[in-house]
Amino acid sequence: MTLDDVQSFPDLEKYLREFTQFEGEWPYDFVGVFTLFRALMDNLMRFAEEDDLRVVKDYLEDRQSALL
Repeated sequence: MTLDDVQSFPDLEKYLREFTQFEGEWPYDFVGVFTLFRALMDNLMRFAEEDDLRVVKDYLEDRQSALL
């Protein structure tokens, strides 16, 4: 799947879950993935309500919580 294929929220979620690199020769672009993660954190800090952030753990799987 490429970014051009993204037409809906489910498409975007699938694209991000499968993302390994935007372009180039690296098999996995950790810096690119982490840059996307930082952008999402900035988005949460800017737009999320405090009540939204209180329930973050309810949206995470155990393995995701362990990573954070």
